[in-house]
Amino acid sequence: MTWSARGYRSFIDYVLSNKKSSPLLNDTKVFRGYDVATDNYLLISKTCLPQKWYTFIERSPRPEDIFRVHLLEDPSIKLLYERKVEQNLIHSPCSLHINVEWQTLKNTLQQAANEALDKRKKRIQKRRLKVWNQDIKILIENMKNLLTVFNNTFRY
Repeated sequence: MTWSARGYRSFIDYVLSNKKSSPLLNDTKVFRGYDVATDNYLLISKTCLPQKWYTFIERSPRPEDIFRVHLLEDPSIKLLYERKVEQNLIHSPCSLHINVEWQTLKNTLQQAANEALDKRKKRIQKRRLKVWNQDIKILIENMKNLLTVFNNTFRY
């Protein structure tokens, strides 16, 4: 809004937007061509809206299956997995070609993991701290304490 009264002009140009649409605003200017019987002028803002096809995210038709590797921390499941791998390797044929041997080993490990660990659907997670342990918690508490001490010592 551009306001003028009693010989003074005040330029107060604001465009209100939310956080999601604020990066889309390109330019804002005053258009003085039209008089609408007030002491205000027209404010024009250019925005750049994304194309409709750009907003869609292509996702795979079904989420991936991943092994429950964390179960290997249990000694009984770890022993079961090791025995399944040994049994499958004994019964698998040997080959002179490295690619065939690699494929055999890969299939053996996957089959043993299927039998011992099972699978679960991979979840899409938000970005966040992956590892949270007691050390990180203590560090954050120390930083908070230091910040409060700093804020309390330097008061104006």
